[in-house]
Amino acid sequence: MEFRPNLQRTGNYHVYEWHPQGANRTTDAPVDIGYLGGTNAFRVNQQINGGLWLYLGTFPFAAGTTGFVRIKDNFTTGSVVLADAVRFVYAP
Repeated sequence: MEFRPNLQRTGNYHVYEWHPQGANRTTDAPVDIGYLGGTNAFRVNQQINGGLWLYLGTFPFAAGTTGFVRIKDNFTTGSVVLADAVRFVYAP
Protein backbone atom coordinates (compact mmCIF):
# COMPACT_ATOMS: atom_id res chain seq x y z
CA MET A 1 0.00 0.00 0.00
CA GLU A 2 1.20 3.48 -0.80
CA PHE A 3 0.38 6.74 0.94
CA ARG A 4 1.05 9.82 -1.22
CA PRO A 5 0.16 13.16 0.41
CA ASN A 6 -0.52 16.43 -1.38
CA LEU A 7 1.76 18.65 0.69
CA GLN A 8 1.12 22.38 0.65
CA ARG A 9 4.73 23.49 1.12
CA THR A 10 8.28 22.29 0.75
CA GLY A 11 10.09 21.54 4.00
CA ASN A 12 10.80 18.98 6.68
CA TYR A 13 8.00 16.70 7.83
CA HIS A 14 7.76 14.25 10.72
CA VAL A 15 6.37 10.99 9.32
CA TYR A 16 4.25 8.59 11.40
CA GLU A 17 2.62 5.24 10.65
CA TRP A 18 -0.45 3.66 12.34
CA HIS A 19 -1.06 -0.09 12.30
CA PRO A 20 -3.64 -2.03 14.32
CA GLN A 21 -2.58 -4.22 17.20
CA GLY A 22 -2.48 -7.97 16.60
CA ALA A 23 -0.44 -11.06 17.36
CA ASN A 24 -0.33 -12.14 13.70
CA ARG A 25 1.61 -9.03 12.56
CA THR A 26 5.09 -9.31 11.10
CA THR A 27 8.19 -8.24 12.97
CA ASP A 28 9.78 -7.18 9.68
CA ALA A 29 7.42 -5.00 7.59
CA PRO A 30 9.31 -3.33 4.71
CA VAL A 31 8.77 0.44 4.54
CA ASP A 32 10.07 2.86 1.88
CA ILE A 33 9.88 6.62 2.32
CA GLY A 34 10.40 8.65 -0.84
CA TYR A 35 11.36 12.24 -0.08
CA LEU A 36 13.13 15.22 -1.62
CA GLY A 37 16.57 13.85 -2.41
CA GLY A 38 16.13 10.12 -2.06
CA THR A 39 14.45 7.08 -0.61
CA ASN A 40 14.94 5.54 2.83
CA ALA A 41 14.19 1.82 3.23
CA PHE A 42 13.83 0.17 6.63
CA ARG A 43 11.80 -2.43 8.58
CA VAL A 44 9.04 -1.99 11.18
CA ASN A 45 8.14 -4.48 13.90
CA GLN A 46 4.32 -4.43 13.75
CA GLN A 47 3.92 -6.73 16.74
CA ILE A 48 4.62 -3.74 19.01
CA ASN A 49 3.09 -0.26 19.24
CA GLY A 50 -0.17 -1.31 17.53
CA GLY A 51 -2.92 1.28 17.83
CA LEU A 52 -0.41 4.12 18.27
CA TRP A 53 1.29 6.62 15.98
CA LEU A 54 4.77 5.21 15.29
CA TYR A 55 7.38 7.86 14.47
CA LEU A 56 9.36 6.86 11.35
CA GLY A 57 11.62 9.92 11.09
CA THR A 58 11.87 13.47 9.77
CA PHE A 59 12.47 13.96 6.06
CA PRO A 60 12.51 16.86 3.55
CA PHE A 61 9.59 16.79 1.11
CA ALA A 62 8.74 18.94 -1.91
CA ALA A 63 5.33 20.57 -2.16
CA GLY A 64 2.84 18.48 -4.14
CA THR A 65 2.52 14.73 -4.53
CA THR A 66 6.05 13.50 -5.29
CA GLY A 67 6.73 12.14 -1.77
CA PHE A 68 5.36 8.83 -0.50
CA VAL A 69 5.39 6.15 2.16
CA ARG A 70 5.14 2.62 0.78
CA ILE A 71 4.47 -0.27 3.16
CA LYS A 72 4.97 -3.59 1.42
CA ASP A 73 3.54 -7.03 2.15
CA ASN A 74 6.05 -9.36 0.53
CA PHE A 75 5.05 -12.39 2.57
CA THR A 76 3.37 -15.47 1.12
CA THR A 77 2.41 -17.22 4.37
CA GLY A 78 2.35 -16.62 8.10
CA SER A 79 2.29 -13.10 9.49
CA VAL A 80 0.59 -10.10 7.88
CA VAL A 81 1.40 -6.44 7.27
CA LEU A 82 -1.28 -3.81 7.99
CA ALA A 83 -1.28 -0.03 7.91
CA ASP A 84 -4.32 2.13 8.56
CA ALA A 85 -2.80 5.57 8.11
CA VAL A 86 0.32 7.65 7.59
CA ARG A 87 0.65 11.16 9.01
CA PHE A 88 2.88 13.97 7.74
CA VAL A 89 3.45 16.82 10.22
CA TYR A 90 5.23 19.96 8.99
CA ALA A 91 8.36 20.61 11.06
CA PRO A 92 9.68 24.13 10.37
